[in-house]
Amino acid sequence: IGRELIENQIEFDVVPVDVLNNLSMWNGKMENGKMIINGVTFDALLIPGSEYAPYELAEFVKNNRHFPVYFVDGAPAVTFKNAAGAEMDESWLDNGEVIDLYDLAEVLNAKGTTKIHIEPAFSHLSVYHYNKDRQIVMLFNESAEESFQGTVELPFCGAVAVYDGYADEYLNIAGDGKEELKEIVRLME
Repeated sequence: IGRELIENQIEFDVVPVDVLNNLSMWNGKMENGKMIINGVTFDALLIPGSEYAPYELAEFVKNNRHFPVYFVDGAPAVTFKNAAGAEMDESWLDNGEVIDLYDLAEVLNAKGTTKIHIEPAFSHLSVYHYNKDRQIVMLFNESAEESFQGTVELPFCGAVAVYDGYADEYLNIAGDGKEELKEIVRLME
């Protein structure tokens, strides 16, 4: 799943079931159909195909009906009992949608889950995005042989600077909106 997301510039984090089971302990909450953990917003939960699922995962999915859940390459066939021996009925599976791994990026794009879009598709471009006191997006071309030539669309506009690692300097780019983004792409070539 991670490879498919990376190659399609879709940000993700791996979240342990322990965190899902006790969001408040991890500075987390469910709000407006999204999950927020320690200031990071999650638009969906992807559950890799497996035969078994822990009770705690099933409980989280069952209790958060309005949060998108995708079972990638199949839903679990068996749910383990919890520590007290309680069983979970299979109704929790109704809160998720089974999708094929190779349809994952397309489904997430169609649902508006993805935030950064590039054109044309370029699987070697990895994205890291975070927001502290400002929006920071890092683009990494992981190919030693190909350069990316295209456009990058970000979910925000504003002043843009590019860090040139070879020269160890920041380059400020004047402009606004999409013109800034086109200039960034030319600098990446």
